Order: sequence, then C-alpha cells, then structure tokens
Amino acid sequence: SEVYVDFIHTIGEKWRTRRNNSTKLCQLWWQHDNARPHTANNTKEFLLRRKVKIIRQSAYSPDLNQCDRWIFKDMKKCLRKRNFLSSHEILESSLHWFNNVPRDRFENELRKLIDHCKAVIECGGDYVTWK
Repeated sequence: SEVYVDFIHTIGEKWRTRRNNSTKLCQLWWQHDNARPHTANNTKEFLLRRKVKIIRQSAYSPDLNQCDRWIFKDMKKCLRKRNFLSSHEILESSLHWFNNVPRDRFENELRKLIDHCKAVIECGGDYVTWK
C-alpha cells in the first residue's frame, strides 16, 4: 500500500508539472479492482484526502480495464527486446512510450470500451467478448 500510494503521489506530481495545463490528482479518475494495494486503508485514506475519484472495476473483469485491454500489450511490444539497467530506466522508457501514444488512439479505445460496457449492460452483466 505504501509503495502504491507513493506511486500515485509521484505520478500526480508528474501530471501536475510536466504538462502545459497542470492537472491535479483530484481531476483524475483512477480505476481500482479489489487488489490489496487498492483496498488497503492507507490507500483509501490517501485518495480520500486528495479527493481522487475512483472507478470501481469488478474483480476478474480485465476486459473493462484499459491497461489490460491494450496498453500493457502494446507497451510490452515496444519494450520487450530492450535491456534495462535500472528500474528508473524502465520507468522513463514507459513514460516515453505513454507520451508518444497518439491522442486519437486513446479516444478510439475509450469509444470501444463504452460500446463494450453497453453490451455488458444489455446482456445483464454476462461476459461479452471484445474486439
């Protein structure tokens, strides 16, 4: 939990300082499932103090998570054949990858997710395959 809270704080600082129009943690939406770092009291208290909005993800439903839908797969393809000397190098390379994903890719994937969620709702919550 402490490592996760530190990660959120660090990412929040990067969002606030690296962009032309600064973004605060309370302006972001975080998606959480039932993983221990997400449900720990320390994490919940930190997020509550910072007024971070949480989107709850059902357990065992990776199809509703952008990271599991496409981000991790695409990032791994890009980083797979590289040798990293430190965790800092991995973080910097990952942030570089993220910063270079075209905005329209995110918009397109979010549209697909919205359509997928509508399909899940229409079938009463049953599993729906996605493209």
